[in-house]
Amino acid sequence: LGLCVGDIVFSLSNSMLNAFVPAELQYYIWNARGNVITCTMQGFLYVLGMSLAVFYLCSLNLYYLAVVKYEKSEEFVRQKIEPFLHCGSIVIAVVLAISNLALKNYNPSGAGHCVSPVYYPPHCV
Repeated sequence: LGLCVGDIVFSLSNSMLNAFVPAELQYYIWNARGNVITCTMQGFLYVLGMSLAVFYLCSLNLYYLAVVKYEKSEEFVRQKIEPFLHCGSIVIAVVLAISNLALKNYNPSGAGHCVSPVYYPPHCV
């Protein structure tokens, strides 16, 4: 379920690709209709969804490692390992997304995403 949630959040952030980019960049990025807040929102959801998906995939690998290689019972995995896998995935993803928000790393890039760490307008490069 966590992997699906991460994938849905990531996909939603990409669904309106260029529409969240600030309208001031219409001359450079097609269909740019957003503002700084929508760009920040897209970048936050992009990083959150991507991080959730990646860390839940790692959790799934650790789950199968415990079950297949180390032959741990389903009950043991459910009680002892699974809470840490869920908490670790969610906490790391949220911390990454919030830290990028605090560092103002959600800026428009030339590809239509708002995940560029530094903002270089094309007319200033």
